[in-house]
Amino acid sequence: MSVDEQLYPFNGRCCFVQYTLSKASKYGLKFWILADSCSYYISNVELYAGKDDSRTTALGEHVVMNLAAHLYNSGRNITFDNFFTSLQLSRRLETKQLTMVGTIRPHRREVPLPMRGHKG
Repeated sequence: MSVDEQLYPFNGRCCFVQYTLSKASKYGLKFWILADSCSYYISNVELYAGKDDSRTTALGEHVVMNLAAHLYNSGRNITFDNFFTSLQLSRRLETKQLTMVGTIRPHRREVPLPMRGHKG
């Protein structure tokens, strides 16, 4: 399984249109997508409608746990990029019998100092 975001181009009037400078279409609706890497089908999708004040966890962790809720206790592996990767998420997925693979930014708190890159 793989989790990522997709910006669907949209220029209409809507209160949760997102602006992303790095995308070809700058304005659009942001979707979080969980896709099956074997069949290439979307397993679950969630529309990002802006900041949620009731959320108590990090956004990436919240998104992954919501999208993967139907996979609990299945022993599946979920792959994602550095936006979602965290030690806390890894521990939460482990309690649900899921594993993860993801890239991680070197400046994160969870990365020990000796493993961080040094200038020069």
